[in-house]
Amino acid sequence: MAEISQQHAGIRARLWFGGKFITRDPVPIQWEPKRFETKTRTSNLGSRIDRCFTLGPNGGQLPNIRNRRSFTLPWSDLREPGMLEHVDILANIGQPFPLGLWKQEYDVFDGDGQNQTFFLQRRLLLCAPGGALPPITYGDFCTRVLVYSKSYLDSTAVLTEYEPTMVAQEEIDTGDPEPDVVWMSKEGQQFGNLWLTKVRFGTPPPNAFDNVVVVYLPLYEVTVDAEQARSFLQSMVEPRIFRVSEFG
Repeated sequence: MAEISQQHAGIRARLWFGGKFITRDPVPIQWEPKRFETKTRTSNLGSRIDRCFTLGPNGGQLPNIRNRRSFTLPWSDLREPGMLEHVDILANIGQPFPLGLWKQEYDVFDGDGQNQTFFLQRRLLLCAPGGALPPITYGDFCTRVLVYSKSYLDSTAVLTEYEPTMVAQEEIDTGDPEPDVVWMSKEGQQFGNLWLTKVRFGTPPPNAFDNVVVVYLPLYEVTVDAEQARSFLQSMVEPRIFRVSEFG
């Protein structure tokens, strides 16, 4: 694909927050990553790394590094009545709600030459219920599947890039993609509390560490962790700060 399909700096479309595009973005949006792993120093000064289980439904493979995100969303002056009401309702609902940032996630997997089923650890933002389509469409928002003949860290690895075909969940569960074709679920599916996206390869990726990469815009499911105390120091000015984190 063209170079524009690679990630660009910054967030260039309005925040998708609780099923709506907000009229004015919080500044600065802060994104805090959390890796689910524990590192222990061993007696020979090496490291032991314990990570989450990576088997998904029916033996499908989850990403090598499981993670979750927390976000801080500050408005120095949130005065639009519609937005004030929207964020106050979100702060008091009982269920997780969607958040979309226009930044890609990178889920990386190990191929084994046999497995054809993988699971992204989030749903796709561009297939979100209600249609989270950006006001301006950029080419770098496309979903990409990168398969290397060897580990990504091997400079001699040969890259094959696929443009996935979006299919319904029922079809991806019962059908079979043709060789050199990649299917990806539109709707996603739940595995416990997790929303996952099923990916099926017509040709199994080669046997190597860290050689399958899926680049996609994620649909985060979040809950409110905290709200900063409200300040009404200045007439008609209301700063608001929310901290939200991924659920599941």
